[in-house]
Amino acid sequence: NFLLEKNAVNAYLCGHDHNLQHLKPKGPGPEYFVSGAGSSTRQDVDPRRADLRWSHESQGFLLFSWSKSSPDVFQVDAHDISGKLIYSATLPRR
Repeated sequence: NFLLEKNAVNAYLCGHDHNLQHLKPKGPGPEYFVSGAGSSTRQDVDPRRADLRWSHESQGFLLFSWSKSSPDVFQVDAHDISGKLIYSATLPRR
């Protein structure tokens, strides 16, 4: 986490937790996005986690994008298996 904070990383992207998650620990540092619900899913996310902003325990995917009209904003959209938007987050560039 120290290297991510030191280099002003906005987001850390990872997979293989068999669900979708958005985590934001307290204090400075990146927000974490887990995209691992493409095939099998697992329902073991503790909703009481202090750093949990959102989770989805069914099949789906995350879409990460930047806009030419807003280059200082990082957009994360979560979609269910049918492509329906189920969550959205915006992060400012650091």
